[in-house]
Amino acid sequence: MRWVFPLLLCACNAPPGSSRFQLDGSGLVNCALDHRSGTAICWGGRDVDVLSDTPRPIGDDLQKIAVNFGYGDDDGELCGLQEDGGVRCWSTTDGTAVNSPDLDGPAVDIAAGEAGTCVVLEAGDVHCWGIWDGEQVRVPGDLARVSSISVGVNSACALQEDGAVECFGTEENLDNNPARLDGFEDAVSVSSGIVEACVLDAVGAVDCWMADGSVERLPLPGSATRFETIYTHGCAVNKHGAVNCVSASASSGSSGTSSRQSMDVPRLSFQAEEVSGGWIHTCAAGSEGVWCWNMNGGDAVQVFE
Repeated sequence: MRWVFPLLLCACNAPPGSSRFQLDGSGLVNCALDHRSGTAICWGGRDVDVLSDTPRPIGDDLQKIAVNFGYGDDDGELCGLQEDGGVRCWSTTDGTAVNSPDLDGPAVDIAAGEAGTCVVLEAGDVHCWGIWDGEQVRVPGDLARVSSISVGVNSACALQEDGAVECFGTEENLDNNPARLDGFEDAVSVSSGIVEACVLDAVGAVDCWMADGSVERLPLPGSATRFETIYTHGCAVNKHGAVNCVSASASSGSSGTSSRQSMDVPRLSFQAEEVSGGWIHTCAAGSEGVWCWNMNGGDAVQVFE
């Protein structure tokens, strides 16, 4: 079943030259923030199909959103960053408000994943909450001033103001996530996944740090403007608005060979500006709306316009 959810929006709050939407997804749920209204719209969930669920508005007056699918039988959580730096959270199942974190100052960035939810405070500090397998997300005490953050399945990676990338996680996997990732220069964004952390640099190249410590450049065509590590795959939007996806790789090995493969992306009739996804799906957004598709095959479905 296909749902197209029209939105009645004003353009008064849209930042000039920015994307219309910001996307974020986790597990089987996705949300989109329409910058023109500040409203988040979510679809999918534990008991519904991410490609056919009726989108539901959640929250308003938001600047950025982050989606945590939850753990065990717990509902997923959407948290939004407000203009004044406050953070509010809602259940992605029914849109009801849930407890929001107590922060030591206004937040400037927010991200979520299976490991939990993290914010970057105006002072450059990081605050995280949520659990993974009973372990609290821990932030290293010596983490340098941070500009942005990404949260994956069992770890988070922070992009520092000096361009360095540091990763951290739950207590049981800290040994597998060294604090500083070497080999990256001119990083403009970082994306943390299951077994790797990937960095987009200033010229549009994407390099991934693997579990064995090796660094691998992804074979993506064109210069990327966005990149997202999405569970078993990663997807980029290039400067021409095309979406390209590759499979994740546990390790490139000592020989430097990679097991990555290009993944089929359905033909899109628009120029993409954002990309996100979950366990087995991917969503892309452009000025005309949001489309999603199953990574196992099939056409892209327009979720709303």
